[in-house]
Amino acid sequence: MVPRTAQETQQQATSAMMRRLFRAPSPAKILSYIVVGSLLIGFLVNRGVPDVMVVILGLGAFALPVVVSALVTKPVAEFFGGKMYLRRAALLGILGMVMVFFAALVSLFFDASDVVRYLIVGWASTLWLRQVAILATSHSSPLRSLPAVTNQPLLGILALLVFFPFSAADWTIALLSFSAFYGAGLIFTQVAVRPLERASGVDGLSMLRYSLDHMTEKGREGKEEMEGFFESFASPMTIPVGVLSMKLDGGGGALMVVPSMHPGPYGRLGGSDLPTKLAMRLEDLGADVLVPHGPSTHDQNPATSMECERLAAWVRDAVSGLKHGRRASKFIRASSGSASVCCQIFDGKALIIASLAPNPTDDIDFATGFSVRTAAKASGVEDALFVDSHNCLQEGSGAVYFGSQECYSIIEATREVVKTALESPADSLRVGVASNKDLIDPERGLGPNGIQVVLVEVEGQRTAYLVFDGNNMVPGLREELLQGIEDLVDDAEVMTTDNHIVNNTLPGFNPIGWRMGHDTLVDVTRSVVEDALRGLDQASVASETGFLENVLVWGNQSAVRLTTAIHSSISTMRLNAAVTFALAAVTSVLVLALVP
Repeated sequence: MVPRTAQETQQQATSAMMRRLFRAPSPAKILSYIVVGSLLIGFLVNRGVPDVMVVILGLGAFALPVVVSALVTKPVAEFFGGKMYLRRAALLGILGMVMVFFAALVSLFFDASDVVRYLIVGWASTLWLRQVAILATSHSSPLRSLPAVTNQPLLGILALLVFFPFSAADWTIALLSFSAFYGAGLIFTQVAVRPLERASGVDGLSMLRYSLDHMTEKGREGKEEMEGFFESFASPMTIPVGVLSMKLDGGGGALMVVPSMHPGPYGRLGGSDLPTKLAMRLEDLGADVLVPHGPSTHDQNPATSMECERLAAWVRDAVSGLKHGRRASKFIRASSGSASVCCQIFDGKALIIASLAPNPTDDIDFATGFSVRTAAKASGVEDALFVDSHNCLQEGSGAVYFGSQECYSIIEATREVVKTALESPADSLRVGVASNKDLIDPERGLGPNGIQVVLVEVEGQRTAYLVFDGNNMVPGLREELLQGIEDLVDDAEVMTTDNHIVNNTLPGFNPIGWRMGHDTLVDVTRSVVEDALRGLDQASVASETGFLENVLVWGNQSAVRLTTAIHSSISTMRLNAAVTFALAAVTSVLVLALVP
């Protein structure tokens, strides 16, 4: 068995974490569950006698406190500085009712006069669940979370008082059981987040809350806090950046930006949604901004959105000093091993695109990209913009690291295509630019920049550069897209931006083509290429390469350390939950046995 790489381990840990997350059903759907569940509990408490007391007990003693709790938990939690959603509060309510149902079921095996005591323990057991959930998702302070945690079981006890008399012994059982389950929930949360706190030195519960807030709101919620967390362990790094500018004589054009900066981690945090962040800040330049994936992994995640703004400023300065000309080469492709490498030289600098499809891979790392640029310069060009096409992925795919066979295959193919491209210089250049945003839907894998095409014609040879604003593609889709336009162009390559805004959805794995129909993608892509063909115009081109210094990025192996810490927490949760809940349950059973 081949050992897993660090990147593969990280991805599988992240996938395991995301698979444990889910969206709560709608409150309306949960309400129907509450009604049915409460009637079942009423039937059990009424000792299986199907009369009107089943409805009275069910709706009055069990449904009412759950519904009231679901309605008040949100405002109570937010009053004390927490975050809560109605559907999440309703879900907690129905899960608490399940615990009461089991308590009522157990009571059938004992004297009917003791049923109230088992119901008391049932309501007390909801404290464990609510403590765990609310500390993790609403507010990490046990004191500030206390009203939101305790309102449902307290309402349950008050409802029981209407139907059953309470003795001093019953109150003693309630006090001891409540204390046991509340304390067990507190222990569970503290143990669960300890690996993350040891790895990062931050409050793991707060980070979990802010992360979930950002996933839920899909906007600025939790963004400032999470970026502050990333910045706390970030390291400064010098990032290579390449810019390729194409101006159409009739106006408009394309601006391709290739930074060795990773568009992660997810949502809009840090470098995520980098293509949109750059496009918004450079839109006044009058060109379509394309941001294909530069060589980078999560180690090159920008810690904050400010680093993206610094990149935009660098690009703006670079573009202002460009001198455009007509010089370009033909598009050349070569293969070596599992690597297919394309090259076209503009303004003395090579645009190099590497794909390992149909072999599924994730990111090409920074060191490999740097080595490709070195090999290109040694082969005769001034410099190179190296693009990781990032166009074939399946779950668990590993990155391409420097020193691997794939790395050397890319370098070898680069030498060949650069030398061949240098043999075909030309001064005739026509360019067409088009885009389509009809299919934009981050939930389904396509980010805000949609599908972009730059079509380049040199001495009659037409080449389409296709950029999809998403995080990789399912295997086989690249080939379908190329086949769909093979009668329109002489050659083409498919790229994705690796925009992690599309990963802000469950289960986190969301490549292009996983949730979108392939036929639709092929048809729209063909339409965009046809638009670019109709817009072909004489054009001039210029390029610039350089370095953006002191960029705060996650740093070497930080992503692996973080996901490993999170995975450690997840892997111990099952045992932790079983032990803490069982401890509270055993305590309550002893209380039931010992209190007369």
